Amino acid sequence: MSSVTITSLTKRFGGSKSAPVIDDLKLEIAEGEFLVLLGASGCGKTTTLRCLAGLESPSAGTITFGDQVMFDGDRKVEVAAEKRSVGMVFQSYALWPHLKVRENIAYPLKARKIKRGLDEGWVQGVAEMVDCSHLLDRYPSQLSGGQQQRVALARGIVARPELVLFDEPLSNLDAKLRLQVRADLHALHGRIGFTAVFVTHDQDEALALADRIAIMRNGRIEQCATPSEIFERPGTDYVAEFMGMSNRIELKRSGAGWADRAGSAARIPIVGHNGDLIVRARPDQVFLLGVGESAALSVFATVTGTVYGGRHVDVTLDADGARLQARVEAHGLNVAAGDRVEVGVDVDAARYFDAQSEQAVASVGAREVVA
Repeated sequence: MSSVTITSLTKRFGGSKSAPVIDDLKLEIAEGEFLVLLGASGCGKTTTLRCLAGLESPSAGTITFGDQVMFDGDRKVEVAAEKRSVGMVFQSYALWPHLKVRENIAYPLKARKIKRGLDEGWVQGVAEMVDCSHLLDRYPSQLSGGQQQRVALARGIVARPELVLFDEPLSNLDAKLRLQVRADLHALHGRIGFTAVFVTHDQDEALALADRIAIMRNGRIEQCATPSEIFERPGTDYVAEFMGMSNRIELKRSGAGWADRAGSAARIPIVGHNGDLIVRARPDQVFLLGVGESAALSVFATVTGTVYGGRHVDVTLDADGARLQARVEAHGLNVAAGDRVEVGVDVDAARYFDAQSEQAVASVGAREVVA
């Protein structure tokens, strides 16, 4: 396994005046780290993965595995894909249909002429690691989707590459199987510790697998941090929304404090910030106020729909054009579409962002200020 350094990486599809798909990307991946590239479709995450694999030629920048340069735009250095010590696990499995599982797994060893791996039973060993040793004499057509993905994983790591790349490998699996294979992959990485870059648009997948998550936006990294930091302390309004803080309330500076669109005062735990604010909160940090109840931050809204979820109900609301969502206990809830309600926000759990820069600002008790 190897560390990876990406410096000023740029990729354009077209001429020099075309918009970059990857835009001056910088990233350090430690040896043995499991890094997840997370983002919406079109953000550049898969293109970044393909550049690491050598399947796309970058327009500029450098890529280094350990102390070996894989790409350097200025020096005109580019190592071919087949000469990079990279394992790939694809979304579509990409198994050879005419080869048995044993031969599919062994293919990277034969292609790279790693005779030692063939002689020393690496195929059997890695098949046992991913729980597909009993499938070695079957063809891909005889396997389920989950079994095929296990075989693809075994093939990706059998040659003991410096870097293993995963291109949304779980997205074709059903929900139950996805959770199982995800857990197995996490355990496998814990046992053998390969360096990995995993591409996904699924935040739950990223939180479960990553040592660090790099959230991409328009070809750049918006924030790169541990899963807990990304989830609990998103650095920008974009990251907060992407990580499930779907509720967005705008507050204007009003005297020594802030007020909502209707002019109602809000008691917000912010110090040292004088501009307008964006408040972000998750659905379970928003609640419906009863008669006589109050909150530090509340807005009036109209219920537009309810969805029963067993122990909870998801309530969708319209607060004068702003769409809000509240997840509340089902017991005793008695609201319906069209009802006018007052909605409170847990101001201690919410996150706050400068309305102009969209960067996080500190609340009372916060550990840091992101300028």
